[in-house]
Amino acid sequence: MNRNDGTTNLVGPSQHNHDEEIALRAYGLWQERGSPIGSPEKDWFRAEQEICNQGAQPPEGGPSSFTKAQTA
Repeated sequence: MNRNDGTTNLVGPSQHNHDEEIALRAYGLWQERGSPIGSPEKDWFRAEQEICNQGAQPPEGGPSSFTKAQTA
């Protein structure tokens, strides 16, 4: 994807959506903390961690419940 300044942007649309989701969550976290001045990276990293961990959660009735049923 070419930008107007002559450089190439290697980030695809899915990365932009992911970044937007993180930004929205980080903004919410910032508001929950009382909207303090400074250290926006604190909210960004926490939001990023929360969103990345959402994908790591096994689905309801997923492999863990199957394993329990097999061993019972």
